[in-house]
Amino acid sequence: LSVNDIVAVGPESFYATNDFYFSHLYLKYVELFLGTSWTGVVYYSPGDVRHVATGFYSANGINISKDKKYIYASDLTAHTINVFKRNKDSSLSPVKSVYVDTLVDNPSVDPVTGDIWAGGHPNGYKLNHYNPEDPPGSEVSNNILVCDWLCSYMD
Repeated sequence: LSVNDIVAVGPESFYATNDFYFSHLYLKYVELFLGTSWTGVVYYSPGDVRHVATGFYSANGINISKDKKYIYASDLTAHTINVFKRNKDSSLSPVKSVYVDTLVDNPSVDPVTGDIWAGGHPNGYKLNHYNPEDPPGSEVSNNILVCDWLCSYMD
């Protein structure tokens, strides 16, 4: 597995995204070419390691809401940020998936407002085949979703 990002939820526990199933470089390219959805989110604490969300094409980044009730996990190649409710047993329940029209990278949560900021890559081909004469460009958005209000409204 290939850990991309983690978010701590306690002194000895965290959630992590795995962006590839295989660790070998060539097999990673096979995953991308075939469009497999074998990645996801794992939960770790002493004595407990388990998959808590699966079916991602490339689980790329993860963060937690300001109120600690929700986990945001980005799926780079699906162009989504997925919102999960944290359950008492640390499992995750899907709330919604937001399409963001970019290869969305590691989300950040504003500690004051709870807004989500995420970097994105509008052109995956240019990103993977870098040409200094024609750089790929990147973008940052905070207009992805406002989940602190919306998710608490759904409780």
